[in-house]
Amino acid sequence: MKTPDFSKVQTTQTAAEAEILLGLLRAAGLHPRDLLFSGHFTFAGAETSFPIMVPTEELAEAREILSFRSEA
Repeated sequence: MKTPDFSKVQTTQTAAEAEILLGLLRAAGLHPRDLLFSGHFTFAGAETSFPIMVPTEELAEAREILSFRSEA
């Protein structure tokens, strides 16, 4: 069985925001990677830059679902 390739659809500044977006994607039937496995960056002891990763074949749909953020 082949492991799916993942692509970054968006990056958030907080884990809380990332979890909300992951919930939206899951509610739409997509399969985003859990934050635990996506990795994030730490700067001066503060966690920041949380990537939202989805299977590459779901990337276009994930962008469409999350596009509401740029329209507001």
